[in-house]
Amino acid sequence: TCNIFRPPRSKHCNSCNVCVSKFDHHCPWVGNCIGERNHRYFFLFLVSIASLTILVTASCFRIVFQAYADLAVLPGIGPVYSDIVNGTESIEIATNESEEEDENSMGFGNRIQKLHRVWLALLSYPSIVIFGIFTLLCAWSLTSLTCFHGLIITLAQTTNERVRGVYRYGRHVNTADDGCPQNWITALCSKRPESLLPTDFSEVVLCDEIGNTLRDETIWNGVMSTSTPAPSERAQTGRSATSS
Repeated sequence: TCNIFRPPRSKHCNSCNVCVSKFDHHCPWVGNCIGERNHRYFFLFLVSIASLTILVTASCFRIVFQAYADLAVLPGIGPVYSDIVNGTESIEIATNESEEEDENSMGFGNRIQKLHRVWLALLSYPSIVIFGIFTLLCAWSLTSLTCFHGLIITLAQTTNERVRGVYRYGRHVNTADDGCPQNWITALCSKRPESLLPTDFSEVVLCDEIGNTLRDETIWNGVMSTSTPAPSERAQTGRSATSS
């Protein structure tokens, strides 16, 4: 770990190799940990991309529906019915005389007509249909994830605590829960804490006393030194949990 006393709700992330204050989760899609300093931006990011995928999906379906509507009536004539004659499709134009046909056959013909129009509309924009299905799946998953993060903001929890069931069955009391309105205000409008990450990740920190000697250790680059620093060199750098 980072050789520090971690504050409550913090956790060491093996992927980032830092301790994250109010650790939520490590997100591989953004390549960073989600914690106290960036959870509000991550939530707004989810809202944005979920809205975008919903908009794109609706636009794709709108284009296909418009193509379906354009096939409903040919210019200047009545509805179009499709029929299969000798293995090939033929088009029969419905005129006013077709109203005298049997109602059952008309109902069946209308169903065939609608299915045929749907098929032609889908074939008119194959790339848009494929893209719409893809964005629909993305919209479903992203909207679900956005709702989940809205839930944990409402409850003043983190993903890590929710998955582990820290507050389940009343085993622990969530002291950060101040009620739904205040939780949202705290999550989105509170002052962003300063980052505690060091500017130089190779700096030397003063570790605990081992064998009546003080050992300094360079922990960021994996190189360890066991020399005893002089009193003038024992300047503690004040490392603490980082706030992503």
